[in-house]
Amino acid sequence: MNFTIRKCMISDAANVRKLSKGALGFDYPAEEFEKNIRRLMASPSNIIYVAENNGNFVGYAHGCDFDVVYGPKLKVLRAIAVEEEYRHYGAGTKLMEAIEAWAKASGAEGVRIYGGSERHAANSFYKAVGYNFVKPESKYKKDF
Repeated sequence: MNFTIRKCMISDAANVRKLSKGALGFDYPAEEFEKNIRRLMASPSNIIYVAENNGNFVGYAHGCDFDVVYGPKLKVLRAIAVEEEYRHYGAGTKLMEAIEAWAKASGAEGVRIYGGSERHAANSFYKAVGYNFVKPESKYKKDF
């Protein structure tokens, strides 16, 4: 397969939303999803890459700044998803390479990933592309 990685365009929003819902379980309203894509695409602290195979949408990855007072400048992978029929052919690896290149070009010292412990395939993928498990963490949320 011949995967091409490029920056996300607004015309990708429907495909990114569909994959986010199907592969990651995030069911967000289409209108709000498109607003978020537009906002994130315009933000210098965010990047969304899309993978294509012969012009067909295959997957995406979203990275953003991870700035803290207690450590070095990092980036964080917020999401990565590849259509099921294209998994295990290298699209995810190419998306990760693009996120890492973006992180390096910005002067970041690394990339962090926060993933659910129940996502065994994703965790195996992260290890396969060179990421080390650091520690389990808790997740809290307060809606307004």
